[in-house]
Amino acid sequence: MANKNLKTPFMKLFSFSHLFWIIVSALFVAGCFNMKHVQKTSLWHLFLRTGLFVLVACNESAWFLYRHLVFEKPVVQNLPLHLCDLSVFIMLVTLVTDNKRLAELSYYMGAVGAL
Repeated sequence: MANKNLKTPFMKLFSFSHLFWIIVSALFVAGCFNMKHVQKTSLWHLFLRTGLFVLVACNESAWFLYRHLVFEKPVVQNLPLHLCDLSVFIMLVTLVTDNKRLAELSYYMGAVGAL
C-alpha cells in the first residue's frame, strides 16, 4: 500500500541544484574514466576503487530502503531484479575482483537497462 499523499520534490529544470548535480555527475564520470591512468599497484588506485564500491553499494542500498520505507513496498516485490540492478551488483563484484570481462558486462547491461 503506497502512500498516495506523498509529494515528491522535483528539481526545477536548469535550477542551481539541477546544474550542480549535472556538473557533479560529469566530474564523477571524468574521474572514473581517468582512473585508468592511475597505476593499479598504488594505494591511490585501491582508495578510489574502495571509495567507488562504498558509494555504489550505499546508493543501491538507499534506493531499496527508500522503496521499502517510503512506498511501503516489500523487499520481495523488488524482485526480479532489472538489468540496471544486476549491472550494479556485477559492478560491485568487478570492483572487488578487478575482472575486466565483468566490467564490460556491467557496462553493457547498464546501457541496455537504461534504455
